[in-house]
Amino acid sequence: MTYASTIILGLLALWQNQRFKEENDKSQERLEKISNRTNELQIISQLIEHENERINLLRKLFQEFFEVCSCSNIVAEYRDASKNKADNLSSSTRRASQIRISYQILIQQLFMDKRKNTQVDSLVEYAGKLSTSAIGLILSFTIEQEESHLKNDENGEIKRLTNKQLQIEEALNKEFYIYITALEKERNALLFEDHSLKELQEMYQQREEYGKI
Repeated sequence: MTYASTIILGLLALWQNQRFKEENDKSQERLEKISNRTNELQIISQLIEHENERINLLRKLFQEFFEVCSCSNIVAEYRDASKNKADNLSSSTRRASQIRISYQILIQQLFMDKRKNTQVDSLVEYAGKLSTSAIGLILSFTIEQEESHLKNDENGEIKRLTNKQLQIEEALNKEFYIYITALEKERNALLFEDHSLKELQEMYQQREEYGKI
């Protein structure tokens, strides 16, 4: 009886040890899954924050460029009868410089996407057209500084340039809307789609050129 009890107790201890090991392995596996998921969520959060900053920066740079090139702003400035020739010349130089600088800053940011986003080419093309058109319009106003010429525009040159400028502005706005919508879709994919840690690491590496997260 004592021998049998010893055997039973030994088997019971062995079973308990095996069960404890299995439970411990399961707990360890659950902890690893939780840890991996935590890492995934941290990376997702960082990527989303980065994408939001990137989109907001592009919106800001585009708005600054568009406003300095805006046909309505240029026309309003040069239709100001209170300005003399010296004022107009100074305004022309300043605005042309602002256009070039804001264009270069915007293009620099857009070129960071060029290798991964084919829509950039079209947007850059229209931004260049708007920059050239705006400077051309400024030049025309500067040349025809006489108030009578500005009012009459006898040869119709300014009217032609303003119409061209408005068409380019409309086209550029459409291109930018398409582009920024595509970026927002990428960001939303991080919010609403499940990704593995490996996929997230690949996303992170692809975005390293925008700065470390």
